[in-house]
Amino acid sequence: MRTCIAIAALGVLAAGCRSLPEPDFSPAEPNLKVITYNVNWGFAQPQNVVEFLSKGDADVVCLQETHHRWEAVLKTHLATTYPYSTFEDWPGAGGGIAVMSR
Repeated sequence: MRTCIAIAALGVLAAGCRSLPEPDFSPAEPNLKVITYNVNWGFAQPQNVVEFLSKGDADVVCLQETHHRWEAVLKTHLATTYPYSTFEDWPGAGGGIAVMSR
């Protein structure tokens, strides 16, 4: 009985669903562009991460799985673009977090 009710409820929900409108990525109003990125604790391809963030043209960059080596590389290569930053290094495979901004 519960299975039938669940299937019926899903059918009602699906019937009311419609596709979302296309997002407008060029707003006319002032805006703030934020990038969030998992850099990979294993320090894989740091040059690709730097290149991606350089081309991203974000105002704020939020990073996951950072550590002291990521901090050194990112501050060295992105200090001009993102002069304000804070890195919190946490031990373990999960790494830390960081925020860089203009």
